[in-house]
Amino acid sequence: MSFMIRMALFNGKMAKIFKVGWCGWTFFRYHSANFYKSNDPSLSEKKVAYHIPDSTWDDYKEMRVLTGRDLDVEGMAVINQTCAILGDELMPAVFMVNPMTGVVLSPFVRTPDINSDGSFNDVFLSTRGDKVHCSIAELESDDQCLSVDSEVVDASDYRKHDPSGGYEGFCLFADGTVAAFLEKQSGDTTLGDEPGTRVYHVIPGDCSSGSAPKFDSFMGYYKSEHNAGVIADVSAIPGSSRYVAVIERNSFPSGHMFPSPSMPANKVCIVDLTDLDDEMVMRNKKCILNYHSIDDPWDVDGNGIFKYALTQVTSESLVIVDDYCMVAGTDNNYPWTNQFELDLDTVPDAQEVSDSRFMVVCFVEPIFAESMLDEFMSTSPMTVAVERLFPVEDSNDGVRRALRRH
Repeated sequence: MSFMIRMALFNGKMAKIFKVGWCGWTFFRYHSANFYKSNDPSLSEKKVAYHIPDSTWDDYKEMRVLTGRDLDVEGMAVINQTCAILGDELMPAVFMVNPMTGVVLSPFVRTPDINSDGSFNDVFLSTRGDKVHCSIAELESDDQCLSVDSEVVDASDYRKHDPSGGYEGFCLFADGTVAAFLEKQSGDTTLGDEPGTRVYHVIPGDCSSGSAPKFDSFMGYYKSEHNAGVIADVSAIPGSSRYVAVIERNSFPSGHMFPSPSMPANKVCIVDLTDLDDEMVMRNKKCILNYHSIDDPWDVDGNGIFKYALTQVTSESLVIVDDYCMVAGTDNNYPWTNQFELDLDTVPDAQEVSDSRFMVVCFVEPIFAESMLDEFMSTSPMTVAVERLFPVEDSNDGVRRALRRH
């Protein structure tokens, strides 16, 4: 969902139609983006013909349009109108595209593994869904080598990670570089004993064809809150090369419907990527929003309740709009989840819009202003509360001092 929202806001070239409606409103029809490889053969490790539904897709086949069989794009950082860095889950790898044309501009740059001190070594991450483990014959077979056995990756020269654990959140810093978050450290992976989710620092290429992004360094580990464990998306704080906002989640719904024996864990947290502890964990982190306990003073949903709980199945998108506001979007999870129990045969474009929702949340104070974050992130929550209750000019200095001690 984050990819669709970002492409729609960016007005890139799109082709396959879908639309969305809510509370009687009908939004303009979006199109899902198509990325295809350049004619430069050096940009592709393997090329095979792939199956298409019918002859109306012949032009896609000729252009070798990339599909979900090739990669699972979950992270995106737009550099400018004609240049964006994408992150793939299945290798995992990063690469450059022109978002206006959909042309892939660079080779796929694989993710380096790290030593205990965070330095890069000569090993790269890979997953069961990585096509590097497939032969051309297997790719052209009926089963198309959608994945390989876990043992195949174990026996390779790569370090194994989960196929759904690659890149999930990208954000563009004010200095033009990119923070790239893996999604998780759990699943079919060898990263399970690490103290958090890996975050890499990526330097974009010069946006010319053939110029590739570069992994600059390992930034540290992002540690999720209790009952979360998965990065859903990341958004940079406007003007900052230090602070980012992260939306965390767990594996809900896992087949459940509401009410459920388990519940989603969706929190937005702000973290300072430069402040690490001895284990390289990003320790300066504060959570500012729980999607299931949001103040609704104007009763936006008209239900007479001034509190809103988003019963979203999977949070998947976060965009910081300005100093006050953010956009939160969901994944569509089709066909595994139909939370509203819709008759999908009667819903236009059901495959694309089932369960997809978004909301705009604004704060009273400019919480996303970097100048405010410098103070907010360096002050304990209790101190902030005391300062609001008893301003500097207040005569209750003794009360302020006593409360600060606690």
